Amino acid sequence: MITTSLLSRMVKYGRINLAEYLLGLGKRLFPVAYVVIITVALLSIVIMPLSQWPQLISHMFSSAFYFQNWQLAFNAVDYLAQTNNSSPFQHFWALSLQGQFYVTWPLVIFLSVMLAKKLLKTPVRKTLLGVLTFIFIASMSYSIYITEVNQPWAYFDTFARAWEFSLGGMLALLLPYLRLPKNVSFGLGWAGLAVICLTGIVVPVSSVFPGYAALLPISGVIMVILRQKSGTDSGWKNSSAPSLSCISEGFPTGFTCGTIRF
Repeated sequence: MITTSLLSRMVKYGRINLAEYLLGLGKRLFPVAYVVIITVALLSIVIMPLSQWPQLISHMFSSAFYFQNWQLAFNAVDYLAQTNNSSPFQHFWALSLQGQFYVTWPLVIFLSVMLAKKLLKTPVRKTLLGVLTFIFIASMSYSIYITEVNQPWAYFDTFARAWEFSLGGMLALLLPYLRLPKNVSFGLGWAGLAVICLTGIVVPVSSVFPGYAALLPISGVIMVILRQKSGTDSGWKNSSAPSLSCISEGFPTGFTCGTIRF
C-alpha cells in the first residue's frame, strides 16, 4: 500500500525495494480478501439457486483478480446483464480500484522520479506534484464528462476515479508544508466530519457520482486530515475535537484510520 512514508522514500531516494513492497502488499490484501471471497462463494453455492451460479463464479473471479469494477461497469451498460441479481461480491469493486492503484502508482512515481532526475533536472517532489496535478485535471475532466454521458459506467470506471487517488498523493506531498492555527484546525475537523456524514443524505450518490459531486466527501476527508496534522504538530489534544490517526491513501474509500476520538 502506498502510504505517505513510502511516497516520501521514493521522492527522496528515487527507488524502493519492489520485492519488499509486493510482499507487504500481498500480506495486507490477499489473506483477508480471499477468506471473504471463499466464504461468500461457499455460502452462496448453498443458498443461491443453480441458475445463478454462472454469474456468481464470474463475479468471484473478477473480485479475486481485482477487476470487479470493470465487470460491473460492463454489466451496467449490457442490457442482457442488467437483469442480473445483485452479486454478493459487488462491493469488491472498491477494493479492485485500490488494487489497480497499488499496481500502477509505483510506476507513476518511478517515472516521475526519472523525469525529474534525467530529463527536467527539477526537484522530485515538484515534478511528482506536477504529474499528479496533470492526472487530477485529466481524470476529473473525463469523470465530469462520462458521468453526464453514462453515469452507471462512470461509477465503476477506473479512469473516472483516478483523480481521487491523485488528489490523495498531492495532499501527501503538500501536507508537511501546511500549518493551520489551532482554532482553524478545530473548526475544520468538525466541518469535515459533518460533510462526510451528510454526503449520503443530501447527495443522490447513486445517480451523480463520481464527477464533481465526489469532491464533496473528499473535501470533508481533506479537512479532517488537515485537522489531525495540525493538531499533532502543535501537540494540541482535545477530546472534544475529532482526531484521527490516519495515513492518506487515496479517496475512493477515504483513508485508513487507527483511532478516532470525539
